[in-house]
Formats: sequence, C-alpha cells, structure tokens
Amino acid sequence: RKRGMAIRRSVFLREPVSARSRLADVEIDFRRPGYGIPPDRYEQMKDAVFCRARSAGHMVKLEDLTFL
Repeated sequence: RKRGMAIRRSVFLREPVSARSRLADVEIDFRRPGYGIPPDRYEQMKDAVFCRARSAGHMVKLEDLTFL
C-alpha cells in the first residue's frame, strides 16, 4: 500500500435481497473496492429500500435504493 492512500470500502450484500427489502434488514459486509456506498454513509441510509432484487455479493450503490 502506498503511503497516504486510504483503503476505501463499500457495502456489499452477504445474501440475496428482493425488491422492497430494507437495507437495515439484510446481512452486509464492508469490503473493497470503495466505489459503492461507504461505511460512514450506511447509518444514514439503512432505512432505504431496494428498488429491485439483487444477488449475494452485489456492491450496493445509491441507484439500488429508494427512500419511502
């Protein structure tokens, strides 16, 4: 790892989810790469629901979620 470079992580699904599942109700991991929702935004977004079904291992992105 180069000095000064942060290791960025994202929210990933540990299990498949169906549309209308709430982010807070599904099993997640924080893994690399950091191109999706970062761990520090997870708390703000955990009441969001999925717009469509997603498979296990999917990197959660903002466009996957909606707020009701």
